[in-house]
Amino acid sequence: MQIKRIKLLSEFRGLPPGYEIKFQPRQPQIERHINPLCIVGLNGSGKSNLLEVLAEIFYYLEIYHNASVSKLNEFKSPFGFEIEYDIPRKAFLNANVPWPELLQMWDENGLKPTIHIKKNVNSLPIIRAYTDTTSVLLKNRDKDRNSAILPSRVIAYTSGQNELLSNPFIKIDYQYYDKLKRNKGVSGSSILEMNRLFYLDNATSKFITLCAFLFDTAGYDKNEFKGKHTTAGDLGGIELKHVKRELNIETLRSFKLSFKLKKTKSAKEFLPTGLNLALENLILCSTFRTENKTDTNWKLELFFWVNRETQKAFRHYFKRADELFRNLYFLNLLNNELISRKLRTQIANAMAGTFENLSDELPKFEAEKLIFRIHDIRFIKSNKNIVHYRKLSDGEHQLLQTFGALLLLDTPG
Repeated sequence: MQIKRIKLLSEFRGLPPGYEIKFQPRQPQIERHINPLCIVGLNGSGKSNLLEVLAEIFYYLEIYHNASVSKLNEFKSPFGFEIEYDIPRKAFLNANVPWPELLQMWDENGLKPTIHIKKNVNSLPIIRAYTDTTSVLLKNRDKDRNSAILPSRVIAYTSGQNELLSNPFIKIDYQYYDKLKRNKGVSGSSILEMNRLFYLDNATSKFITLCAFLFDTAGYDKNEFKGKHTTAGDLGGIELKHVKRELNIETLRSFKLSFKLKKTKSAKEFLPTGLNLALENLILCSTFRTENKTDTNWKLELFFWVNRETQKAFRHYFKRADELFRNLYFLNLLNNELISRKLRTQIANAMAGTFENLSDELPKFEAEKLIFRIHDIRFIKSNKNIVHYRKLSDGEHQLLQTFGALLLLDTPG
């Protein structure tokens, strides 16, 4: 997607109502290449506030589109904004949520429509699409909502001490955790659909690293390619050769997954249905395991010695790198159970721009007390030395986080 314009209709931290930014259009000659937009300014000029506004807007739109019709009045909040952006036609079609008039604009005009969303203060959003010659308002039975017009991924990362940008992403984690709990015992994996918003913290960095190396295209065999033009990337693989060259890493050597699961005697399972299958598959992929299981407690540790057979097992049971990431992400949400219900509710319902760092409100737990954790990740360097994940430099961690996320969470179009 490409953001074209945002405008505030209400005050947000130090930004006044009427604050507007128009982004320069993408140059046609570099349309098919990474074309980053850099926001440059003096300290205190509002760079961080602008990024947080963008995150809050997409957070609001995400939970608004996921809300039940009976709760839509709760979204008539004092946060007001306008936003305009383009989305790829392929991404819209992949979402499989119809808007015939929008498709007609694409097909008949041959132009890329702009999505315009306006949310007045204490009102619900109004969504329309337009080109230079045509404009259409979204009207449907779902109270004029369509999740297909939202960006497939919104990813944030900060290497500084300003954690305000993480606020919307912390809130969305609690929203998804509550949904996970409400659907416990529901059959099928649709309750574990991938989240749109991701904040690259320490935990997600580990997930990205594992998924990328386990699905490294260098580990694929040619006989896995069924078609003449099929590549490892078509099968969910991640091309890591450039990242590995920069880091002087040959391959992933080993890692561990630890679980401390509990359930009541009346509960049938330790995990929601979709995660039960994920855990079964992780056990099948492991080199060996240790466990202590009773009717209500299950302490499990999975050990993975990574070689081509390990990679093949992960490809068999999880199919794609992003599918493995999805399951690890939801397993990590289980750690929210350690936080009091009162604090979880307070964080999930925090209004835009009203909190300082939500991360400061979260308790820090000892690693041994976590319900789920990934640890003891080790690599083989190009010189054959073994290096622990913790021993990588800050720059190496940042490279794994940023490029790993771009490679793993990229979407068609």
